[in-house]
Amino acid sequence: MRLYISSGAHVDEVDERIVEITDHLEAPDMVFGEGGEASLIKQSITIAYLFPRAPLIALAAAIQVILILGFFGRIVSIVTGGTKGKDTEIMERIASKYNAKICEIDSIHTARPVYDRPILWGLANWIPTIGLIVALVLDAQPLSVVIVSLLIGYILLHTMLYLVNSKREEKMAETVQSRVENVETACVVLGESHHVGVGKRLIDSGKIDVLNPIPDDLGLLAKCNIYVWGVIDSARDRLRG
Repeated sequence: MRLYISSGAHVDEVDERIVEITDHLEAPDMVFGEGGEASLIKQSITIAYLFPRAPLIALAAAIQVILILGFFGRIVSIVTGGTKGKDTEIMERIASKYNAKICEIDSIHTARPVYDRPILWGLANWIPTIGLIVALVLDAQPLSVVIVSLLIGYILLHTMLYLVNSKREEKMAETVQSRVENVETACVVLGESHHVGVGKRLIDSGKIDVLNPIPDDLGLLAKCNIYVWGVIDSARDRLRG
């Protein structure tokens, strides 16, 4: 299989990334995607189901998925006439142009750490939530409570995503590798924080010709994510050693 990885922010330059894909691949047979089959309704139900167990994470996830990626992504697409938009627009346009199939690769539940250790994550979410509610009752500034809630929520969300990241990238790579016998050319559309991890795993398999296992240029957020994950990995290795 000959494969090109298209990575970026989840709301990004649609036209530019499509051109990059088509410049490297004449006619992709398959479009592998992170979130390639996930509807906004399904994601909203998942977040609602998470809320009783981890309300602050659910709040941060709702803002990220529904408000930023869903609503803002749609607005950006309309305003720019489709030149910018969500990753799913890239997948759908490539699939439509080349009669290619879309295959979801991110099948590991991102909230898996919460469900694996519900008491720990429940305490980490509900103790600050109750504290913030008490502070609000005691006449704390509502804006301050909202800001602190979001800050704690995003810290917990990114901690959860870090803990499940390796399993997600392994599963993404495994899903692509499972199609190596019946797909000649394909592209992968995913968040740029996963580009290096998935690219390395695909290269190591020895079965796939990955045209760009390392991205030409990482955005600031992706660089920060990868750096922080690396620091935490190093610290955990030292503790185990």
